[in-house]
Amino acid sequence: MIRRLRLRWVLLGLIALVSAGSAFGLGHSPAPTKNIGAILSSDSQCTAEVGVGLVVDFGQLNGNPRAVQACVKATPKMSGWTLLESARVSPEGTKTYPSGFVCRLKGLPTARVEPCETTPDQRVGNWAYFYANQSTDFKWQYSPIGAASRTPKCGEVDGWRFESSGESATKPPALPATSHGCDQ
Repeated sequence: MIRRLRLRWVLLGLIALVSAGSAFGLGHSPAPTKNIGAILSSDSQCTAEVGVGLVVDFGQLNGNPRAVQACVKATPKMSGWTLLESARVSPEGTKTYPSGFVCRLKGLPTARVEPCETTPDQRVGNWAYFYANQSTDFKWQYSPIGAASRTPKCGEVDGWRFESSGESATKPPALPATSHGCDQ
């Protein structure tokens, strides 16, 4: 009998929580944009004045998703590396350069294929880094510096493409960079 009463109170409490969440709009999101702490992130490039866009093109990496897109709220101290972290594409460096050389994004290529001890083996392939902004007319440009050194600004787009063995390092991501302004 006491056990049933406890269960009843627990169920009533859960029903009250669900009802309160529904009343305040919790539990559903009307748009693909989600607030992650102070970081605004969405599953597409920026289309309004909200931040830095990101495109990750997996190319021919084992039939994986063709590309991932995101929009992340720009911060004054953002680097290309923190942009990748904020967009949740899980950048991994090498043992030699843990946050200075991107070896893996979203776990690709796998550790079995590329151990990431030093800079990746060109026979396996590696990640190429690009950017686009108003001065490039939102056309991809190969980045002369690494993700830890680059500071993307609000209104810009960073791009990554996995270049398989034999592909050109200057071949940009398949998706175009989306032009957007910024309100900072």
